[in-house]
Amino acid sequence: MEKKICIMSECQFTRLAVLHFFDTVALNINSDAKLLIIDIRHDSSVIELASQLFLAVQKYPTRKCINIISNKSSITVNRSDLNVIYEDESLEEFIKKTNKVVNQKNYFSCAQLYLNTINSINLTAAQIKIAEEVASGLSSMQIAKKHRLSVKTIYTHISSIREKLQIETRHDLYLKLSKRKEFIKELKKHILQ
Repeated sequence: MEKKICIMSECQFTRLAVLHFFDTVALNINSDAKLLIIDIRHDSSVIELASQLFLAVQKYPTRKCINIISNKSSITVNRSDLNVIYEDESLEEFIKKTNKVVNQKNYFSCAQLYLNTINSINLTAAQIKIAEEVASGLSSMQIAKKHRLSVKTIYTHISSIREKLQIETRHDLYLKLSKRKEFIKELKKHILQ
């Protein structure tokens, strides 16, 4: 039998604590409702959210989804947004949002949230090519030579990519993209459609 509530988290303690919490708290969950909770507090960036949703869609495309994010997150969302729970919100707020998410028929599934997130990334085809090159570890000079562009153009593209993905440094951009090459391919397919 499939579990009603699944948790994606890098933290084993969080997984156990949340599962224990749901075992002890009475939620008014429909019998057919299934929920996925994604904990991205360790890296609350748009690229992390999108890549975690990408993984979630592979396994749980129709589940309703809640994301737990850091208060310091660069993701811009409204606090009243039901699919986002900030780490400092009260248990009452957590329970209230969870009940609303699982019981509303028109609420977004993981697949719908993934598409919304992907659509918000809006990189150009040229920026995707540059992102792939950064992910493979090429320097700006190497990318410029490979694509017969000026280094200044490459710097401009990288700066735009960092801004759109809400990543502070080129090094962080490399670290995040190099770990998510499959997601970058998926993003490329989506953008080039």
